[in-house]
Amino acid sequence: MRDRVSDLEKFFIDFTYDRQMTGNLEKAYQTLELWLETYPRGGDPKPHDLLSGLSTHGTGRFERVIAAAREAIAADPDLALAYVNLAASYFLTDRFTADPIGALAHVQLGSVFALSGDETKAKAAYQGFLALWKDADADVPILGQAREEYATLR
Repeated sequence: MRDRVSDLEKFFIDFTYDRQMTGNLEKAYQTLELWLETYPRGGDPKPHDLLSGLSTHGTGRFERVIAAAREAIAADPDLALAYVNLAASYFLTDRFTADPIGALAHVQLGSVFALSGDETKAKAAYQGFLALWKDADADVPILGQAREEYATLR
């Protein structure tokens, strides 16, 4: 079957096999880096998006996750998973408030927890964001969105 797929598909298959079947996150990570080096503009899925996830977290490369997540967010600001991965890295490196995007990650985490039904964690994430942005201009859209979403949890 490997001889019937494109090079991009081979990278995805190899990455997925190592991550999902063998659990070899180091090899999955190396495949992603080689994929990105070989095809810098990516493909679908984009290696940057995948680099900000489990394989990189699982190998303890949190700085790489942060860089990849930022690149993924810059390329597609609506990619929620990139915010979640960024938030997880900030959390795991105890840097949630060190970066403005880290503060915004609280909102994304709140949304994820709310969607998963964990209102306690959702409230805590929104409260963290609202505390960090307590002095922000009231007309900032993300602040209004966070307040509205938080209000639905009460």
